[in-house]
Amino acid sequence: ILPNASFGINAAISLKNLQCHDVVLTTDQEHPSVKNPLEKLRQKGIKVIEISANSEEEFIHHLKRQIACEKPHLIIISHVSNKDGRIFPIEQIGEIAKWHDVSLIVDGAQAAGQVKINLEDFPPSIYAFSGHKMLCGPMGTGGLWADRNFLSTHDNVWASWTTKENNAQHPFEVGTLSLGLIAGLEAAIDDYLLNQI
Repeated sequence: ILPNASFGINAAISLKNLQCHDVVLTTDQEHPSVKNPLEKLRQKGIKVIEISANSEEEFIHHLKRQIACEKPHLIIISHVSNKDGRIFPIEQIGEIAKWHDVSLIVDGAQAAGQVKINLEDFPPSIYAFSGHKMLCGPMGTGGLWADRNFLSTHDNVWASWTTKENNAQHPFEVGTLSLGLIAGLEAAIDDYLLNQI
């Protein structure tokens, strides 16, 4: 449980510990919560490439070409665009990222509560979501799913009183959480799941 998707995205990007001349692939459809940290990386000498496309097929073609040419260290992409509502072919993108051994961070802020999300279909490195948008949960809630392999191979120095020695179960929870907000998010998710049956 996190305060929002932006928190999760920033935490995930920082885990990659990108260095000057590393390459990040993204899209021209990203929310400022993705664009702004990527701009900070660009200022540090990291190459950020925005892929533009009018169709899924065109996007996949450009993505494969950029991976072949640039050998990126990270792909960061929205599941659903906050600009025009397009749904990215995230399962196919996940397969491509896995095949090329590229970390994949997915911004699910516009997706959770609006489209079906099955992380087993495309296990990303990180999937962050907001609780207050399409899930209709309380402001100040969100969540993050993280691949264990990604966490085990990237240093995370965050720790708090909840951190146990060698325990990475909740690596991003670094302080006291509002139980009321968590209960509200749980109720919103339960309501969403009940309406899907």
